[in-house]
Amino acid sequence: MQLQQSQLTDEQDQQQRRRNIQDLALKHVTQGPDGKPVFDQQGYITELASIDPQAAMELHQNELRNQLVGLQTQKAQEDLNTRDITQGSNLLHQTRAGNGAPWVTESSAPRWQR
Repeated sequence: MQLQQSQLTDEQDQQQRRRNIQDLALKHVTQGPDGKPVFDQQGYITELASIDPQAAMELHQNELRNQLVGLQTQKAQEDLNTRDITQGSNLLHQTRAGNGAPWVTESSAPRWQR
């Protein structure tokens, strides 16, 4: 009986937490000059940290993950458009503007010098 009551209380607390976060988010939505909704993310994060530090930390972690994915994507794209090849006794560093673009040699050095 106590376990069921405890579970019910926890569930109600989680629902109330979600409602509070949703209400806070709606509070930070305003109308922009063009009539479209604008979200004040910085104000939201600041106020969220004061009422629910855990949710604010999770939001911050998600933002950092998104930034990391963006950087990893950028690095992968650069890797696709950069190569080092050996031509005779020289090492050539080449880049291209995008897939299908011609390779441009940026630098050349003897193979034993990187």
